[in-house]
Amino acid sequence: MKRGSKMRTMNSRRILSFGLTLAVIGSCFGGIISDPANGQAAKKAKLKTKSITVEVGKKKTIKLTGKKSKAKYTFQASNKKIKVSKKGVVTAVKKGSATVKVKEVYKKKKKSVGTVKVKVVAKDVKKQTKAPAGTTPVVTAQPPEQPSQPPVQVPPLGTTEPVATDVPKSTDVPEPTDDPDEDPAYKQMRENSVLSTGNNARIKKAIAKARAGEEVNIGYIGGSITEGAAADPNENCYASLSAKAFGERYGVNGGENVHYVNAGMSGTPSSLGIVRYERDVVDKLGKTPDILFIEFAVNDYGECTNGGAYEGLIRRGLQSDAAVVLIFSIFKQNKLDSNRVMESAYIPYGEHYDLPMVSMGDAVKERLSEDGFHDWYYASDGMHPTNDGHQLMADCVMTLIKTIGRESTEEDNIDSANLPAPKKTDAFTDVKTIWADTDISKQSAIVSFDKGGFDSTDPNVWKFQHLGGASAFPVNFMHKAESGDAGIKAVINCKNLIIITKHTSSKTAGTAELWVDGKKVKTLTGYDSGGWNQVVPELGFNEDAAAEHEIEIKMAEGDEGKEFTVLALGYN
Repeated sequence: MKRGSKMRTMNSRRILSFGLTLAVIGSCFGGIISDPANGQAAKKAKLKTKSITVEVGKKKTIKLTGKKSKAKYTFQASNKKIKVSKKGVVTAVKKGSATVKVKEVYKKKKKSVGTVKVKVVAKDVKKQTKAPAGTTPVVTAQPPEQPSQPPVQVPPLGTTEPVATDVPKSTDVPEPTDDPDEDPAYKQMRENSVLSTGNNARIKKAIAKARAGEEVNIGYIGGSITEGAAADPNENCYASLSAKAFGERYGVNGGENVHYVNAGMSGTPSSLGIVRYERDVVDKLGKTPDILFIEFAVNDYGECTNGGAYEGLIRRGLQSDAAVVLIFSIFKQNKLDSNRVMESAYIPYGEHYDLPMVSMGDAVKERLSEDGFHDWYYASDGMHPTNDGHQLMADCVMTLIKTIGRESTEEDNIDSANLPAPKKTDAFTDVKTIWADTDISKQSAIVSFDKGGFDSTDPNVWKFQHLGGASAFPVNFMHKAESGDAGIKAVINCKNLIIITKHTSSKTAGTAELWVDGKKVKTLTGYDSGGWNQVVPELGFNEDAAAEHEIEIKMAEGDEGKEFTVLALGYN
């Protein structure tokens, strides 16, 4: 499995904490902390070699500085495209990309020194020439206005760079260079965000299509950060900015052949994402996306399918030949580590399917202690990025794309028609959705369906911030106070059921119940004292095999005269 040059471990936090402790001890004694084993000031090993290019069959050595005399250093290759000796000698085996993790073992403690990116080229490869003739300069969008007294001066990625508009239909066209005058600290954040480049074949294919003038479609699905909360105006959200940047860099005529859809929805996890995917991504694009960005890391803690829907989205995208990219965003600046729990949980999914990944936690973690950085990156709610934060996210996405663009094209390692075995489950890959206006006759698994008293439409549902306030659920199943006792009744051949409901602070809302095969299996709450018409997915049931089930959703006893809204149902 190939990984990008920026794959890092969680051990760095512990190393940092340990280092701060030593610093405090040293200051108390007013002197330099010494290394008793070496009889000298403590050394810190660093990589002298951070990236290498080596021909197949040839060797190059990874060099370090500041090595401790009594420490051992280990070298671990990410895949079989290279071999690496105990002394750090890299032997190129097969054309492609790989990384080498370098660690220091000292006094039975192990810590990371860094990661070396390795590019393996064929023996007869020639040095890449400059970009083909026929290129024109394109000026990228300027950054949003800086906040008053900005704590950091971080200009956006490049101001002017050449973009190829008339190039061969090859995936290996040389990437234009970045702005050499870019602020080094900002550049470092961008580069730190590239967690993994994964298998690059599908991204390279999308780049080639865009350069050739073919239509390229990009889909974004996630929570409030993807929707663009705190971006002002909403067009300054990272989804819009990165899609525009992709079009300007790789498309023709300023990117007129590159289209995107933003399917982010505030406060929602991947279990709603899989229910909405077909309607809000595929249908709105008019076709399956060439690139699908998935961003649910901050919303999926406690998600009802326990990661099943997240993997379902990955597999759904891969089935349609999309280049699936995982984005791990962050919020709550004072709880960075605790809000990266799902990032740690979902990175193995990216590794399993060899996907490109972007980590905003890795991008900003080294700057969080700087005065004013939080106010530069986060809005006043402490959760969502400012315009500058969204610009950084977009630039990090583009850094990933451009890093991939500079790599040699790999063979696609995913058979879309025969996906690899799931890491956890494929139970939610092929979820189908029942909306209030769904033609039931076109879903063969549905034997019968009756709305009962849930036959009204609730107008007070979540509205998309980025679509001019358009209703996210223009049709739904609403039970009104006067609707009576009759509930939704259905017979469906399925193995699982996801129920999407609305939570509201209105005391007119009541409680409903889910009954399956004559047994009550779940209580569904409509009233929430802190509710804001948020959308809540709940797992009704999940079984190993599909079977015909009698399903009923009805008001709880005593709440027949209250309101309740079911927004949609998902099943597989």
